[in-house]
Amino acid sequence: MAIVGLVLGILAIVLPYVFWYSWYFAFALGIAGIVLSAKSLNTQKGIAIAGLVISIIGTVIGLYWLVCAVECGSAAGALSGAARSLSF
Repeated sequence: MAIVGLVLGILAIVLPYVFWYSWYFAFALGIAGIVLSAKSLNTQKGIAIAGLVISIIGTVIGLYWLVCAVECGSAAGALSGAARSLSF
């Protein structure tokens, strides 16, 4: 479970616009991996923590791309409105 969380976190960082949903699962699996490793003598606690941290970084990157896309869309709409008002 911890390794899957780590892989999904890496995918969320490398391709945030393709695997935009992977950080949900990476975050959940990272927390589940930490909880399960605390309850048993599992040696994958470090991998689970790394997956959780990477999924948080992937979340920040994904949200940044989302804000950039919204801002570009609103700027394009404002420019097209200004271009219409300049017609002769």
